[in-house]
Amino acid sequence: MRDYYHRQLKDTAYVDTLTGIGNRRYLQEKAEGFFADNQSGVIILIDIDDFKQIHANYGHDLGDDVLKSLSKKVSEYIRQEDIFARYGGEEFIILLPKCELDISMIKAEAIRHAIESTRIMTQNGHLQVTVSMGVYDIQKEDSLDDAIKYSDIALYQAKENGKNCIDVYTKHQQL
Repeated sequence: MRDYYHRQLKDTAYVDTLTGIGNRRYLQEKAEGFFADNQSGVIILIDIDDFKQIHANYGHDLGDDVLKSLSKKVSEYIRQEDIFARYGGEEFIILLPKCELDISMIKAEAIRHAIESTRIMTQNGHLQVTVSMGVYDIQKEDSLDDAIKYSDIALYQAKENGKNCIDVYTKHQQL
């Protein structure tokens, strides 16, 4: 019985209660092994476009529905070995171990399109939600913080390029 409660407590510490996916702590713990083994892979940072306007126009309950819907949709596109977590607010991270950049871009585009195609019912009809994504091909010398920093730079570039798109960080970009 004690093991059961210990497991329940640990699960609670690693799960985002709203979306049911991993939280930031879960990401950090799972990524620790990935980076310790110097694995190849890709990180994708996802941000919901204009999320503050959704909250302002429709309220927090609908904002919560958007977060849950996005989590469910992304979960349909990831492998069992992928690490998917809510990073904070309306940001999510997918860490794709042993995945090539070209394959991850195909996956990211499929996720972006699936989210764009999903409609969420509101009092005034259906709401279309879009996301911007920053992608980074992780290098052996990178840490999780490095990978997040580089994918964040790509994410901001995607936002500047008009939102609802994907950008890739390459090492020749300025920090």
